[in-house]
Amino acid sequence: MAFELTSAEAGAAIRMLRDGLPPGPAVSQWMTCGLQDQIAEAERALSGVIAGSYEVTLIAGTNGAGKSHLLALLQLLAEKQGFFVSYSSQDVATGVVLNRPDLVYRAIMNNLIQPASDSDPLLSLVRDWAERAIPRLVGTPMNMGQFYRLRNAGLLPESSPPRTTLCLLLYVWGARQSSGDACQLAISALRGDQITNKTLCEAAQKLGLEPGGISWTPSAYDSEFWFGQLKTIISLATATGRPGALIVLDEIESLLELGRSSSKKRAYREMKALFRNTYGLSRTWVVLAYTPAFLVGLERDEAADRDFRDALSLVRKEKGIALPPRLEQDDAECVVRHVRQIYQMWRKTSETLGEPSQLVRRWIRSGRATRELVRMSVEECDRAAVSS
Repeated sequence: MAFELTSAEAGAAIRMLRDGLPPGPAVSQWMTCGLQDQIAEAERALSGVIAGSYEVTLIAGTNGAGKSHLLALLQLLAEKQGFFVSYSSQDVATGVVLNRPDLVYRAIMNNLIQPASDSDPLLSLVRDWAERAIPRLVGTPMNMGQFYRLRNAGLLPESSPPRTTLCLLLYVWGARQSSGDACQLAISALRGDQITNKTLCEAAQKLGLEPGGISWTPSAYDSEFWFGQLKTIISLATATGRPGALIVLDEIESLLELGRSSSKKRAYREMKALFRNTYGLSRTWVVLAYTPAFLVGLERDEAADRDFRDALSLVRKEKGIALPPRLEQDDAECVVRHVRQIYQMWRKTSETLGEPSQLVRRWIRSGRATRELVRMSVEECDRAAVSS
């Protein structure tokens, strides 16, 4: 079947392309020209996750080379297979950098993708999981020992941070007793909001749930807790029928902007832990994306020790995807044709345009990135529409 868009959908896509942004997932997939090797690597990684493994991939691309397009495509491929998907960017201005695992975790939770639904993805996941968990707990004592019953039923991983377990049981018992406040508190804590253990324990006790030995509230830098909670959340996804999780962390070069050497060292340690799966994530694909500026800055950064550099080099060699700075001639012409087709779907007209090769040759002479080829194609259509 030929690819079709309504006039409104095509117009929205053209506006995004004109601004240098990737259009919606379906349009992005249809516009993909080339990238056969990158797509094959993505399919390999997704198959590995479905089989139960942990995968990590580094994606490098210069500005305008199509990195955002490729990341959108990876998300679409994962969504189509029912994966639990999150995309977030590292950003020093907001503090979301790997030296702050609490903020990275919160960004992952706040940027979950819920296919074909406007509902809260985390709430939907926990609610779905609770529907399976509640029948397993009928007639059992209300204490933290319920973790083992749920673990043995395949609804929780082999280990989970006690605070995370408390949050899940608080949600379950809140749902059973129709306590919306308890459920909301549990979801907020699972989302990464700053809620003390004391507050959680008091809420549990009001429901008659004995929280047991829940001690200190995790700190912002307690990576074992935050990634341990992420591991548990992913296990909820797989327990409710998802094949696995895709976690995309874009713009990791932002860590180079951290002011303190100690902050950079902490960020490098966390990245190395993701390379080596120190936190024992399973059925998960972690994608770390960056521009070549990251490698350039890394060469001058004394905070990056030899062990990190070796780990990075190994992942780049074995699991790295590097986008070419420019498309091949045939692939570039393919992009031009697709832009023209979308424009025609929008305007419901068929302007007379030259051969795509003519525009591609001008683009090649300009030395510009792939993003500029798309813009040039849109501008060419704009001019043709005005003249007609």
